[in-house]
Amino acid sequence: MSIVLNIVLFLALVILSIFFHQYIRKTSAMTQKMENQIKALSIYFKCKDQIQPQKQKPQLRLVIELIDPISIAKKQSIIAKIVSGIAPNIIVSEVYREAKKRAVLDVKRHNVEANINIISI
Repeated sequence: MSIVLNIVLFLALVILSIFFHQYIRKTSAMTQKMENQIKALSIYFKCKDQIQPQKQKPQLRLVIELIDPISIAKKQSIIAKIVSGIAPNIIVSEVYREAKKRAVLDVKRHNVEANINIISI
């Protein structure tokens, strides 16, 4: 009886291992299929972003820094030569305001829409 029981247990283990092997094969095939679908979707969305970039505005800015605003003011005005030693921050502010005015006029002259601002860093 123990030989029959051992044979039955052995056959049961063989059948279980066959079912388990088939289950593993099916799940690995499903996993591979899902990975391929994820890759395809990621490629699709990357291409979609490249094909339709006009929906988003580019986040670019133009920054202009005046290297030596006090020397610019001194070239333009005798008063700036005197005041620059006493209140250099006022001279720098006025030079930037004048540069902004000129930039706004130049942009308007070329019919370009732009926001021109002075930003303190």
